[in-house]
Amino acid sequence: MTVDTIGPAPNLLPYVPRLAVDWTHDAADARWQVVDGSLLFVDVSGFTKMSERLARHGKVGAEEVAEVIGSCFTELLAVAYERGGSLLKFGGDALLLMFTGAAHPMRAAGAGIGMQRRMAQVGRLETTAGRVTLRMSAGMHSGELGCFLVGESHRELLLAGPAITTTVSMEGAASAGQVIASPAMAAALPAALLGEPLGPGIRVRRTATPPLGENVAEPLVRPAFDPAPFVSTSLRNHLTAGGGEPEHRQATVAFLHFDGTDELYEHEGPAALAAALDELVT
Repeated sequence: MTVDTIGPAPNLLPYVPRLAVDWTHDAADARWQVVDGSLLFVDVSGFTKMSERLARHGKVGAEEVAEVIGSCFTELLAVAYERGGSLLKFGGDALLLMFTGAAHPMRAAGAGIGMQRRMAQVGRLETTAGRVTLRMSAGMHSGELGCFLVGESHRELLLAGPAITTTVSMEGAASAGQVIASPAMAAALPAALLGEPLGPGIRVRRTATPPLGENVAEPLVRPAFDPAPFVSTSLRNHLTAGGGEPEHRQATVAFLHFDGTDELYEHEGPAALAAALDELVT
């Protein structure tokens, strides 16, 4: 990625999805847009067990957890970036990636297959707490993706609507070692890449060898782009203060689940959903 000028908080730039960077240049005031693309939702299993075992080793164990997680995701993301993928979200040990432009279903499928192969190579680890095996499951879908930039303390990028629900359901149906495509995405893929129906989707063959696809260059970061408004206040403060050392910490975590987005999207459209999400997040 080429950076000309990056604004007042350059260390925050890696925390802003490429979609949000382009968004501010193309339609800075828009709260929503519908993108034609493919989503790849990847979940890595094995981190929790590893973290629990290494927690007994104190600070050294925490540092090892951070090193293993960072190394694993670096390897997986390299495969996705090679095919023009863009990371939208980390969710614990999960990744949400978007592919747009020419042949995006093929490139997303190629990334899913390639990431499974890479995981098979890097997922068997020897740690100070013993041997750990990491595995990966993935779900994919292609279609019109509802994207939203909402909130006041910062602008949070959310994806919501039927296409995102379909993507999540594909990953939910996949076991470790499997990649599942929705029927809509499978229809855009060569039959040679597809295996048997599995749950609500179709399994993508890990032994297949899809073409790399055309080289999709990353967009330039526009001059004077300020990433700070797209990073949450607490994370922004933590990072600008220099971050911290890896540690295991006693904490209480809350997870908020909300429903009704698909119905609102389908019956009233993305503008109505954007307004509702903005109110909720704010």
